[in-house]
Amino acid sequence: MQLRFWGGWFLAIAGLAIMLSMGCEKGALGVKPAIVSGRIVKADNDSVGISGATVRIMSKEALGSSELKMGKNFLTTLTDANGYFAFENVVPDNILVEYSKGANKGTYPSTSTTSQTDTGDTAESAKLTAVYVKSGVVVNLGSLPLAQSEGTLPTNVNIKLDLVNRTTLARIDDVTRFIVTVNGVPLADASANTSLTAGQLRDGIERSSEQTLNIVVRHDSSTILYQTATLPPITVNGEEVYERVELTPVSYNLLLRCVNVPDYITIAQTHVNVYAETPSVGSRPPQVIATHTIENPGAAGTLPALVKIPALSMPVDLRIQVRGYKDEVVSITNSSLAEGDQGNYRLDIDFLYDNSALDGLMNNTPAANSPFQGKFTYDPNVANLSRAGMFNNMLRRDVVLIVAGEDLQTNNWVNGMINLPRNTTEFLSFPSDGSAPLIDGRSAPVNSPVEVIFNDVAVGYELFYTVTVSGSASGSFPLSNEDGILISPDIDSLGRALAIGVNAKRPTN
Repeated sequence: MQLRFWGGWFLAIAGLAIMLSMGCEKGALGVKPAIVSGRIVKADNDSVGISGATVRIMSKEALGSSELKMGKNFLTTLTDANGYFAFENVVPDNILVEYSKGANKGTYPSTSTTSQTDTGDTAESAKLTAVYVKSGVVVNLGSLPLAQSEGTLPTNVNIKLDLVNRTTLARIDDVTRFIVTVNGVPLADASANTSLTAGQLRDGIERSSEQTLNIVVRHDSSTILYQTATLPPITVNGEEVYERVELTPVSYNLLLRCVNVPDYITIAQTHVNVYAETPSVGSRPPQVIATHTIENPGAAGTLPALVKIPALSMPVDLRIQVRGYKDEVVSITNSSLAEGDQGNYRLDIDFLYDNSALDGLMNNTPAANSPFQGKFTYDPNVANLSRAGMFNNMLRRDVVLIVAGEDLQTNNWVNGMINLPRNTTEFLSFPSDGSAPLIDGRSAPVNSPVEVIFNDVAVGYELFYTVTVSGSASGSFPLSNEDGILISPDIDSLGRALAIGVNAKRPTN
């Protein structure tokens, strides 16, 4: 056998001949494509196939006159997991076979091998430099060895894997254990343990080296917290391999459904923003791990919103933000959803439910001027704890309609209505002599306005009012606004009411 070094790897070259006469097939079928198959194996152990090797078939003689000329055949494929390959559309011709994996390269035929005869038998051939493939035949090239030369790879390689939580981008705790396979063989430490901690993997585990490493990382626990990760093939170029491995945590799906949504929110097409965040610990601020926006929550037929939350990140605070409301915060802990649980769970965002009376279930209750109401622990098995009550989170302020004008006469009566929620309505009239206001009725004194006071009106949305003046000899008349008035939140510490003037002028037809 003749040996030749090429790129640090030797080429085993052996000759194979198929002595067939060329010509057309008998009959009307003409030239048929041939099938060429084989297996790339390790030169020092031909029972082990080499996966992912590149195999190329080329015609010996090129066609044409250009510098990039090629023959009838120029085909490429990769070997499967066991080293096998097959070409199904080989044009009858004299062919050469090249195969490689990383820096390892080889060619076929070699100077001494067997060839296929016209009858399909095999026979020793002379020294040939190509293989002739006959029309329509099936040619099995058998095992083609691929060997490495001395000194190309180190004897051992130190594999270092830095495991990171893909969601939080934080390093995985050093004591968490994993099973790691390299080319299908479990990675083991010096004591032959195959259950390795994240700390051990960061420090590095040594094993015998191979040209290509196929690494799979699996969480080793009865409660699986991370999805199995398969790394892209790694080519070894030295004595150490370092890979940052982002592992995806298992997660549960939280389906958020908005119920009892007031009409004014639906009309305004308000969004509901949801943030899933880990609570602050010490000086570390909360980390946002998932977000979602519910578009127009009151629209009919709207499906529940889906928020995917990594189960191992618990406890998680689910922060719900709606315009005109304080933040509602729902705490999800291991007591309500066990760590590693997967599945679909429902949480209702109820705009008419008041959850401020959940004695013993509220925690971290803030001061009155806090940006959020508080938080309770979610429990999918308890009705009151599987819904977030928004009613008590509504931001409010007083609104006063000051009705005055030339058509407001003495002893007229004034009534008022608005479209936004409020707690109570009061009517005050002021006598012209400057004495105390009259509260017992809605009658207008001489040259005096009437104040219609709406207590605790919802803010953040447009207000529309209707005022009716009645009791005059010429009949009653309505007053209303065509353009909405945006009720902004009360930012004054004195809690002053928002005053809106209404011109009491009888409409003319």
